[in-house]
Amino acid sequence: MDHASTLRRLYDLLNAGDVDRFGELLADDFVEHEETPGLAPTKEGVKEFFRMYLAAFPDLRMSAE
Repeated sequence: MDHASTLRRLYDLLNAGDVDRFGELLADDFVEHEETPGLAPTKEGVKEFFRMYLAAFPDLRMSAE
């Protein structure tokens, strides 16, 4: 899978609210370089961020351009 296809797949999973499957596409040693107070900069922290984000904005839709 190429980079663009992978990114579209990530967006599709988030748009469907499937954060767990989104997380499966992240490396186990993933490091988030953008700080989010209260969340670890890890794969689990990013998954928690998107769970909270989608709960706050249930109509959120992401698209690759």
